[in-house]
Amino acid sequence: MSENITYKYQPSHIQLDTSTAIDVLKQRISNPIVTGAVPATDSTVLQRITAEFVSQAIQLRDLRICPEEYAMFMDHAGYHERYTNYYSLNLAEKSFEHFAALQLLGMNEDDVFIDLASEGSPLPEITSRLFHAEAFAQDIMYEPGVHENRIGGDACDMPVPNAFASKAALTCSLEHFEASGDIKLFQELGRVLKRGGKVCVIPLYLYSFPATQTDARYSAVCDVPFDSDCTVFCADGWGNRHARFYTVETLRNRILDRFATAFSFSIYRIVRTDSIADSIYARWAMVAEKV
Repeated sequence: MSENITYKYQPSHIQLDTSTAIDVLKQRISNPIVTGAVPATDSTVLQRITAEFVSQAIQLRDLRICPEEYAMFMDHAGYHERYTNYYSLNLAEKSFEHFAALQLLGMNEDDVFIDLASEGSPLPEITSRLFHAEAFAQDIMYEPGVHENRIGGDACDMPVPNAFASKAALTCSLEHFEASGDIKLFQELGRVLKRGGKVCVIPLYLYSFPATQTDARYSAVCDVPFDSDCTVFCADGWGNRHARFYTVETLRNRILDRFATAFSFSIYRIVRTDSIADSIYARWAMVAEKV
């Protein structure tokens, strides 16, 4: 994100309909363009990705969330009582991401936690209240600098000292880091996290070939950069500029191999989410531990 200092997550005025916006994109970029969302939860796609991890000797761990433990978390977090307008169309997905991230991170009261690209998420407040940890919300749209529990500015260049945090989370966030932003983010996390500190990425967006999903109404007017090797999926009304879907190979090239000396990575295959809700689409997660 640091390449674009005028970054706007969502333009305030939509001037183009989707069809016209796609035509604008076709004139501007040479990438293949497909109409529709990336079918990343298709069972055949998931099988291919699993086989690719196996073929590249990357260990997968299964993550199965206990419905009873999730229900207890929902009750204690108080989503319905405290955050009545938060993700009303699919609260199950967001609360699942929060619960799974907190489990994978192993939160405790000694932690300093950063919710990266937090926007309006209740996760920092929930983390502080349930685990008594010091929790911060970070977002590019906040006022620059550190103001109480908010960290404003680019996540790739945070105004905090070295080894500031012990835990961090990217819930539906890493995919939005455009151009080399994902790489610069992990460079910054290598500075910001303490030794032994962890960051959790959930969902980790994966697909059979390099892909980026966009709402063409936004990307056409904001000049969003797309990776040269990706197919661009234009999802009508999706409401986001950019979501990168890695392949196993691009994940290795951009993150796993590049930062192998700085982090130890664990990849999780999320299974049986239907035991909680059919609307949950998270299928993969990643935890990186600072070495």
